[in-house]
Amino acid sequence: FRTLINHDNAREKDLNLMVIGGPGGRLGGNELLCYQGRICLAIDNEGLLFDPAGLDPGELEKLALSARSGIAAGTLAFPSDMLSPGGFKVPATAARTFLPDGTVIEKSALFHRDFLFNPEMRAYLRRANIRACLPCGGFKEGVTDSTITSFLGNFKELEFIVEGAGLFFDNDARRHIATNTCIRHLKETTANKGGVFSSVMAEVLPGFLLGDQYETALLEDSKVCGDLVREILSLVETHAAAETKILIHRCKADPHIPLFAQSDKAGEEILTLQDIFRTRLNTILKQKTLVWKILTAYIPKTLVKLMGKKRITEILNTDTMQEYRDAIITKRLAVTAFYRFGLEWENFMAALEKDFTGTVAELAAPAMAPQQEASL
Repeated sequence: FRTLINHDNAREKDLNLMVIGGPGGRLGGNELLCYQGRICLAIDNEGLLFDPAGLDPGELEKLALSARSGIAAGTLAFPSDMLSPGGFKVPATAARTFLPDGTVIEKSALFHRDFLFNPEMRAYLRRANIRACLPCGGFKEGVTDSTITSFLGNFKELEFIVEGAGLFFDNDARRHIATNTCIRHLKETTANKGGVFSSVMAEVLPGFLLGDQYETALLEDSKVCGDLVREILSLVETHAAAETKILIHRCKADPHIPLFAQSDKAGEEILTLQDIFRTRLNTILKQKTLVWKILTAYIPKTLVKLMGKKRITEILNTDTMQEYRDAIITKRLAVTAFYRFGLEWENFMAALEKDFTGTVAELAAPAMAPQQEASL
């Protein structure tokens, strides 16, 4: 999201936001904690919060942090007395609700379900000047081909959409947005990678490598755990920025493929390249120095420092772990290729076909500094 808005010289603090889902959800809660601008609308399956002056960030933070302690902290837990005179909270199951202007809501379930699409709500929403949308699940009324026109009519100021979860817009709605508006719309197939990557790096990979020592080595050692978390966050930020910039430049070069569709195209290219590396895997595995370069480019430095080359190699070369090792090698090579050569993909693929071994060795070479690679 930040890479996307920076490309258009927009400032986060100037973009009023609506969050679909949260604050009780993990993803929505993170957005509420991180966002630097005003959050004017938060809607989940419990109800909706709306405040054109911005929902109180301190109260949103309390809800997001409470949810991490197992306390129910959805939209209904937001204190009504912390809303501005123009704000309101409507539970999805309330018998009757009064809005600040005196409007009586007799059927709150219907009001909640249709709020994003009911043209009568434009009178409230235009005062909020919502320019950014970060859907992250937790609300079942998504935007489809039959509702996209009404949705856009209510949110005429909208400029940026980054899907933290992919269930809110369907492809017909995405295509309508790309064809009929200037909204920058990034699909979850790109935006969700950070979450998947984090889970793999914090849980799956360390779990396989450390086995029964996982809790002792990581969870009970605050320094090692902190180092790993910071390293993962840095990697997510670097990779997210790099991919977003590639997609933006690809979209500019070929406007016939909108930004949301560029995400799918990139994913297909990466998977196709991974298959190519898989068919030539024996050639790669014969070069042990090369294999270790690829593994260390993937495995966080915190884990390499903790376990050492010998132990990591022994574990990944066992019969039960070879398939996972091979997946790491092929995926790392494919992703590295995309981040480095995504803007000259056809030339890269031609070079790979002409000189497979030399091109793989180039991919395994030390990467550019993160800020250089992210500036593609």
